[in-house]
Amino acid sequence: EEKEEEVNEEAPKLTEKDKQQQARGGSNLLEDPKFNKNINKIDQYWREEDPTNGGKLLKEGIDDEEHLLISTCTEYISVIDREVLNIHKYIRDIYMTKFPELENIILNPIEYVQCVMVIKNETDMNKVDLTGILTQHTIMAITLAGSSTAGKPLSDKDLERALDACDLIVKLDKIKNKILKYVESRMQYIAPNLCEVVGPTAAAQLISAAGGLESLAT
Repeated sequence: EEKEEEVNEEAPKLTEKDKQQQARGGSNLLEDPKFNKNINKIDQYWREEDPTNGGKLLKEGIDDEEHLLISTCTEYISVIDREVLNIHKYIRDIYMTKFPELENIILNPIEYVQCVMVIKNETDMNKVDLTGILTQHTIMAITLAGSSTAGKPLSDKDLERALDACDLIVKLDKIKNKILKYVESRMQYIAPNLCEVVGPTAAAQLISAAGGLESLAT
């Protein structure tokens, strides 16, 4: 019992050391054992998608332990968002040498890192395929800007640093979506009134935006 309580602790607050690590392109959450244990616990509650029930959880209802896990995980979402923004800035600071115009065209951090991972050090934008990531209008804007950019290719070391940081954002975004999908599936149990008014998806997003169940309640 004591072990379970230790795992389901509150989402961590950012210390000055944490901020410094993020400024170097690192992720505090992905290196946090308690965070990883909590995310792994989602898999214990989340069953493999069953085509007979539309991919919903096979278990009905939640106990106190799971309620605590859900509360903690919803708090993690805001922490993930902060980490993504900080790492995004780190990547921009490196990649502006290669393509300074990109950050003004692509404001969304996830789309930005996806573009960086595709473009890399390519100088011929006609060889870059961003289909499936951006709209055709935005792709055209990037192609034009990239063809006349004043940027210069990155060194192998700087490109590796940028791409490693991109990988962290991709991992964090994947975990965030996993948490949202899990919380959405439990909305009818943890916030039935809110779920009835706005639906499970919007309810999960509201709780996420508020920074957790407790924050929404206050």
